[in-house]
Amino acid sequence: MALIDNRTPLSLAETLGAMLSAVVEAQRQAARATVEFVEEIGLEETPVDGSRPLRAVQIRYAKLNENFEKAEYVLDVPLLSMVNVPTVAVKEATVVFDWEVTESAAAPKSSAEGAAPARGSAPSGLAQSRFAVAPKTASLRGRVVRTKPPPKTSGSSPDTGRERAAMEVTVTLERTEPPVGLDRLLDVLEVAASETPAPGGATDNGNGGS
Repeated sequence: MALIDNRTPLSLAETLGAMLSAVVEAQRQAARATVEFVEEIGLEETPVDGSRPLRAVQIRYAKLNENFEKAEYVLDVPLLSMVNVPTVAVKEATVVFDWEVTESAAAPKSSAEGAAPARGSAPSGLAQSRFAVAPKTASLRGRVVRTKPPPKTSGSSPDTGRERAAMEVTVTLERTEPPVGLDRLLDVLEVAASETPAPGGATDNGNGGS
């Protein structure tokens, strides 16, 4: 909750802009968290030839080979293909507050807007409508309505009695589809798992090796 400064009223655009900027900043941090997750979980920390190789999980197991003999194999699976990459986005944001107008003013007309048509000339079409309805803008300045301070108690903090802004923000998140680049990377990881015979793996066909 933000403390109110009664000495500096804000325009309605500044107040709404601050809320919208906060939503955009939250989305930026969510995107950054996705990038950090991919870098931390999916890539090795030490670069090789200027690039960072995929972090893989190595599994050693035994199965029958093409000669129907028992042999040991090693399976390297990219770790990033085994987890869900967090991709969330702001689906809906609702800002509710009471606005108290303290100042209001209409912008002065420009010389072009207030000038009358020259004598002997009758404006028509777009020009006529322009002179008939001059655009007007208004500015509003005010503050968010204050909430009543809670009753002071013996154990309350020093700023408990200060006036605070009454503002309610509701944000709804949704899990979004991965971006095109990340989706392409996950498709590649599906076929990136490699199976190779384990070095020094013993073979046994179950008949004493004959």
